[in-house]
Amino acid sequence: MKYIFGFLAIVLLFGGCATKTPTKTQSALVTISTPSMKYSDFGFIKSYNDSVGLEIYSFGKALINLRVYEDKVCSSTFRCMSSEQFVEEYIHPSYPKSFFNNIINFKELQDMNGISYQYEKENNLYYKDKENKILIKIVKGDL
Repeated sequence: MKYIFGFLAIVLLFGGCATKTPTKTQSALVTISTPSMKYSDFGFIKSYNDSVGLEIYSFGKALINLRVYEDKVCSSTFRCMSSEQFVEEYIHPSYPKSFFNNIINFKELQDMNGISYQYEKENNLYYKDKENKILIKIVKGDL
């Protein structure tokens, strides 16, 4: 009986600490410019079963490491916050809560609350809102 508990303890210890492996990793040149966030450098977009990871590096050092879920955004620099709170704080208060999740997943933008913007996506993504001074550009490729 004690061997069963020992085995279960080892499985839980190592299984619980195991990091999730991405299903796809893509290098990219990422530019995010909002009134409260400005990043532009090379990085990686990592697809997981339940989320998308965005890592931006400069001189080999991680500048930002985001994990974007459908209902929340997590980072190494702040605790997880709801998608609504993230968009309000780091993008713009007038934007819908699904905005950043849709952008990072290259989905169509819906219910943009009358915001005038330019949006192009194929393999690369370009989003610009002149009025609110927001630019998000993702150029995928083997960089």
